[in-house]
Amino acid sequence: MFRYVRSQRTDFSAQALTIYYGQECFYPCVHHTAVGQDRPVGQVETFREHRHNLYHVVVYTRSQGAFSLEGTVVEAVPGTVVCVSPGQWHDFVSYRRQSVYSEVTFSFETPSGRLLDLSFERLLQEFTGLTLTLRPWQVISPDKAHHLDSLILRITDHAKSGSETATYCCQSSLASLLDALVWSCTEFPRSLSGTDERLIEVRQFIEKHYAEPITVDELAALAGMSKGYLFRAFKKAFGQPPLTYRQELRLEAAKTLLRATSLRCREVARRCGCDNVQFFCRLFRRATGLTPGQYRRQSIARPTDT
Repeated sequence: MFRYVRSQRTDFSAQALTIYYGQECFYPCVHHTAVGQDRPVGQVETFREHRHNLYHVVVYTRSQGAFSLEGTVVEAVPGTVVCVSPGQWHDFVSYRRQSVYSEVTFSFETPSGRLLDLSFERLLQEFTGLTLTLRPWQVISPDKAHHLDSLILRITDHAKSGSETATYCCQSSLASLLDALVWSCTEFPRSLSGTDERLIEVRQFIEKHYAEPITVDELAALAGMSKGYLFRAFKKAFGQPPLTYRQELRLEAAKTLLRATSLRCREVARRCGCDNVQFFCRLFRRATGLTPGQYRRQSIARPTDT
């Protein structure tokens, strides 16, 4: 069994994983890890259901046992993953039996000592910027469980190393663990706020082919809708008609090329789907108030010394 217990004050120098919430930056702090835990270790008061303002990730790796969460006893088999939020009652010892598991306990806190107390689900939503659902526990495939277990081992190794890069590496590995939880243990809504999936398919098609000569007839056929219905439904769902959305994508792509390359204006226009450079320049100026050349010069200009 490999274990780590934090014995030093939190180092806020690295910023590999920070959560900005409520106009404050919260930094991760790993408090405790255990890899291959096969016996009770720690303070006796934790050998019963308890709670605190910390996050837990527990991955069962061998044999069968059980745990309690919010007063409910749940059977645990290899591959069971449990995510405990701050303030949740939990007990992984009393019903352990012969099970072996790995765990990491961590928090997010400000330099002034304020702790983040969001639910685990909300934490992952803030981490990803996505709407997702996280069940408190579930059984995942052996390969995914092994990957989570290896990440907890990596966090343990970095936390114990004491090297100058330990804080950064530990935060980076914790971010990898959260990322793995997103793809292994969460569910995403099938569509955006109940939007017709045919409209989402049309929008994705436009995003992929924005520089090509797309017609409304082509989009309507893709969606299986009439042109008029597609126009109205797309505008209602996304705030603008489909070809207006394509034009917006073309302008954003043009801005990127003007800022990031030295391509001539004619080539920028061509790459964004506009063969008439004069029309492109008029369209660009109408949207930004600047000619493409002015926009490029402004984007690379450096502030003068004062």
